[in-house]
Amino acid sequence: MAKTVKTAKKDDRKLVKTLERKLEKTRAKLKKATKGSKGKKK
Repeated sequence: MAKTVKTAKKDDRKLVKTLERKLEKTRAKLKKATKGSKGKKK
């Protein structure tokens, strides 16, 4: 695993960026959904 750390870091940056985009999209959806039903919160 130690050998792949250098390449993993490059991939992780791409992954993190894509994950952050997905998170922002899902958060926006959640905000819209939770506004309608505030009682349904984890």
